[in-house]
Amino acid sequence: MELEIKKFNGHSAALVDLLWFLESQIFEQPYTKEKIDRESSVKPNLISCIAYIEGAAVGYKVGYEMTSRLFYSWMGGVLPEYRHQGIATKLMAEQHRLVKEQGYKVVRTYTENQYRDMLLLNIRWGFDVVGTMSDSTKPKTIIILDKIL
Repeated sequence: MELEIKKFNGHSAALVDLLWFLESQIFEQPYTKEKIDRESSVKPNLISCIAYIEGAAVGYKVGYEMTSRLFYSWMGGVLPEYRHQGIATKLMAEQHRLVKEQGYKVVRTYTENQYRDMLLLNIRWGFDVVGTMSDSTKPKTIIILDKIL
């Protein structure tokens, strides 16, 4: 099993289709295709890293510029049958390498307590919890994490 990570810059219909396919296979309440399309079309410096095994997409990590120093790691995940193989870690490492090369100083991400694997992965890889916030559309508290690059 050989893992390949491909990088995509910006927005395209094909990328939206791929992200939505993965999102819908990974999460119980995925973003809609329309939301992914709408949001990704207006984000500055959108960078997508897609993990492939034997030509099939198995995971993704997408983010964009919040400020000239701060990059937001927006969405990502790995198909359930490919978890616990280091794919999320490799996607994160590649994203961080790319954005550090572009001059960003901090990566920020949000998660919820229910996504404990992602929360633990972030903490293991140097993220610090820097705050929480509420989202009026969700009954859960959102955890804000930053990593200094």
